[in-house]
Amino acid sequence: METAKEVGASALWAGFNVQMETSANVFREAASLATQIQGETIPTDKSDTLSMETTLRQPVGPILSIVPWNGTAVLAARAIAYPLVCGNTVVFKGSEFSPATHALITQCVQEAGLPAGVLNYLNSSPDRSPEIADALISAKEIRRINFTGSTRVGSIIAQKAAQHLKRCLLELGGKSPLIVLDDADIDAAVKAAVFGSFLFQGQICMETSTERLVVDEKIADEFVAQFAEKAKRLSAGDPCVTGDCIIGPMETVSPNSRERINGLFKDAIDKEPQLPAAAWPNVRSCRPRSWITSNPTCRSTMETRKPSGPITVVDSLQRETEGNSHCTTRSTP
Repeated sequence: METAKEVGASALWAGFNVQMETSANVFREAASLATQIQGETIPTDKSDTLSMETTLRQPVGPILSIVPWNGTAVLAARAIAYPLVCGNTVVFKGSEFSPATHALITQCVQEAGLPAGVLNYLNSSPDRSPEIADALISAKEIRRINFTGSTRVGSIIAQKAAQHLKRCLLELGGKSPLIVLDDADIDAAVKAAVFGSFLFQGQICMETSTERLVVDEKIADEFVAQFAEKAKRLSAGDPCVTGDCIIGPMETVSPNSRERINGLFKDAIDKEPQLPAAAWPNVRSCRPRSWITSNPTCRSTMETRKPSGPITVVDSLQRETEGNSHCTTRSTP
């Protein structure tokens, strides 16, 4: 319920975070690795048979883990569990948009029996978040930084960490394509594409998500027609009000989401006036529209930038000649 209130997560996405091979199993898997962290004995060229060389793995010290709001439970679990199992302490900076959820996760882990000071949680208002992150990165006690979030912010964190010669583990946004060739099962491909495009309002960046569909031109028309029809049937609303729905509100986190998403579409139309498009509105006018667009050029922002919203690009390709270039289009920060 907290994720619905804080970030507009549907019951489907909230359940996926907590149960389906995600958060709970992250902790289980991490626990199973505790006995697998081993050093090595390395062969030596010395003739003395009593000589040997060994490596020993040791904790590095306090880890700063910064996680976003779009995978509140699973990303927090990952950022906490693995540093702990390797013997490190964790300073967990939760998202300013989901403080209650991240505080609850921290409480659960601490109540499991962690000694005081092993897991330390802090949060802040959105306007102070950059200032606090900067102070934490600069703190001499912090030895490593683990960040999941946008490419833009990740670049800033990497630069600040480099000033202090601190290593970073960064998982940043991208523009992941789903490729559908002419011999694919179209029904199955459409089902996967709709799930990946619109789950949690298209605001996730995991193995289930895609912001760009690359479809063989031989089946592109049929695919787009089925995709649009299936998308129209998705329920939308506020999970705190309407209960079960697939697409929830984006304004919970970002009040200007509607303008931002529609701005991406307008940018594509302005740069390619002949762009064919099919649009379907959400069931409530206060929600942003979900757009399905076909064959935009790489000049448009939506083609190269992660939209973080219910907006999907469909590119048709000639199987042998265009597939590689479509799949390697680089996401911009």
